[in-house]
Amino acid sequence: MEEQKMNIIIQTAETRTGTTVLVNMLHGFILKNEPIQFVSHFYNIPKRIYNNKINIFKLHHTNIDDFIEMFSDKYNLYFVCSERDDKLIDKKYHDYNNVLIFNYNELLETETYSVEDIINNAYNKLIGFLPGDIELNKQDAIERIHKMNTVYEEIREKPRSYIDHFFELHGSHRTT
Repeated sequence: MEEQKMNIIIQTAETRTGTTVLVNMLHGFILKNEPIQFVSHFYNIPKRIYNNKINIFKLHHTNIDDFIEMFSDKYNLYFVCSERDDKLIDKKYHDYNNVLIFNYNELLETETYSVEDIINNAYNKLIGFLPGDIELNKQDAIERIHKMNTVYEEIREKPRSYIDHFFELHGSHRTT
């Protein structure tokens, strides 16, 4: 019997496109109590894989073909990306069936677009994108984003060099 490939979600996009919200939302849906795995280079992914049925990684390397070339023989790869203004994902990736792209405005909490609205929108997009054996828990995602926001309020005045590694959230994160 052939061994089933492990699922890997790679959250990748340029900086300042809502990636911290997006990756914490993914964790909330799937791996609520696990810290963000930020990987500085995609070659480091195999060193960080857990024995879960799914792993989630955050990177800022947006050449998705590099990941596919290196890992698609071993893993089922799903890319969840975000875009903002001129910080766009290459148009060719918009047609890949394993790439899902969010606009920054879909991730931005406002007076008229709540965390719950963000989570519901993301759930509706992810439920048809990820394999059916990956369960998504909306309430856990909502709770994780609220906790992330609380932590941010606690560290907002700290220097950018300060990092909360659970949420991968920097001091002064939203101001620089």
